[in-house]
Amino acid sequence: MCSSLLTSGQGLCAELRAELQSHAYGIKAFTPPAELACDGCQCAASTVRLLDADGSLEVGVVLRPDTGYTVVAAPAPALDGLVSTCFESLTALLRAASPAFASAMHRSLSARLLALGASQDG
Repeated sequence: MCSSLLTSGQGLCAELRAELQSHAYGIKAFTPPAELACDGCQCAASTVRLLDADGSLEVGVVLRPDTGYTVVAAPAPALDGLVSTCFESLTALLRAASPAFASAMHRSLSARLLALGASQDG
């Protein structure tokens, strides 16, 4: 059941798009989020192409206002255990689904920390 503090479907689409864009360093591509109804709630859905498997691995992601991020489709057998699993953040979902995302996230974070250290030294 959705809470009374619902975000509209369009608001969820905007939120999902912003999250996907902020994670662009670790994903190959994504489809524009679309609004849909999920068990009486407005949700946002997108297909995300992961860096793994030469960028050919895709997962369906839904953002629900009551449960967060969920993998709804994952054609690779290695990701079967993630389908219907709820994640509090897109970062947690992508880290669970994609070792290449986790590596890219680590590289991005390390580069930012090194840049911060260099700016403080100078």
